[in-house]
Amino acid sequence: MGRNEKGELIRIQVHGDIYTYNCVIYGRPLMDTLREKVISEKITFFERTAMSDLITDGRRVVGVVGFNYRTGKTYLYRAKAIILAAAGTSFLFDTRQLNNTAKDRRWPML
Repeated sequence: MGRNEKGELIRIQVHGDIYTYNCVIYGRPLMDTLREKVISEKITFFERTAMSDLITDGRRVVGVVGFNYRTGKTYLYRAKAIILAAAGTSFLFDTRQLNNTAKDRRWPML
């Protein structure tokens, strides 16, 4: 995570909204640390896989449907526990053309 010289989390204002702040998190070191821990604990995980649907039994999530975004192969995962982790979607938008105000939120898709 990004921290200032006092050790406090760095918070930045987002998209011109005066009331919304995000903490700065440096993704790559976080991902590498999580990956090492998951491997050391012998936890099964799947990379480069996007989840498209939750499978439920009543109000309980019992699995997910997903696909590998490089190969397009579809997967069905059934499990006692499901952890949903979301990543950034900046790759979907051309931020160089963004009018960065709360009034105008038109983001050109790539």
